[in-house]
Amino acid sequence: MLQNSRKTSSINYLRAINNPIPILVKESTKKLPKSLVINGYTKHIAHITDIWEINDEWWRSKPISRLYYQAITQEGRHITIFNDLIDNQWYQQTI
Repeated sequence: MLQNSRKTSSINYLRAINNPIPILVKESTKKLPKSLVINGYTKHIAHITDIWEINDEWWRSKPISRLYYQAITQEGRHITIFNDLIDNQWYQQTI
């Protein structure tokens, strides 16, 4: 049995989890990602398995508008990246 410490639980700080990481992406003529640079290494995309778009929080000062890609690199690594359609910046979505 656990003894009650009589301390109230609280959150002293908040931290974001699963923050996207900015990356450099080279696009094809059809605006699809064809290679990306992560931590100084270039990864070539072998196949895009899924594409979806999210438009949300339109009422905020910075709404969300993203075009996501689930891809497989030539090394066989599965990766999720997205283009922020508002600031045209590419990110890797960590999991």
